[in-house]
Amino acid sequence: MNDELPLRGPDMPDPLGWWPPAPGWWLLLVVMLLVAVLLTLWLGRPRRSNYWREAQKQLHSIEQMTDSPLLQLQQLSSLLRRMAMLRFGRVQSASLTGDAWLQLLDSAWPRDDFSRGAGVLLEDAPYRRNPEGDISELFTIAREWLQYQQQPQPESSKTADV
Repeated sequence: MNDELPLRGPDMPDPLGWWPPAPGWWLLLVVMLLVAVLLTLWLGRPRRSNYWREAQKQLHSIEQMTDSPLLQLQQLSSLLRRMAMLRFGRVQSASLTGDAWLQLLDSAWPRDDFSRGAGVLLEDAPYRRNPEGDISELFTIAREWLQYQQQPQPESSKTADV
């Protein structure tokens, strides 16, 4: 007789696979994706104060151009128009010309330098072949206007149709 018993090793469970992940890993993935999307949206949001700082940089570069006063006036007029559209909205400011345009610029601050001061150059000088007048004072007014616009505005003057 054979005294040996047929012994076998202990039953081992199947090895754990790497797929599908445990629920905690799925939760971590969803949280990481949510954080990435929110971070992208937060970093990509438009910042109002950056527009005004960039406008001041552009104003400085326009002022440094010495090639043509006509080109300086045209670019300054374009810059002020873009900033007015940002401030008042496209509907209120894009189509204005002449005295109405200068009145709109003056309405954004407590002075009247555009309609009665050196700002009158913006009325038609950008469209003349040889503009007449000193534009250095116009640059000073434009710089002060941009700085004033950078300050927080009362709720009644803000518009939302940009």
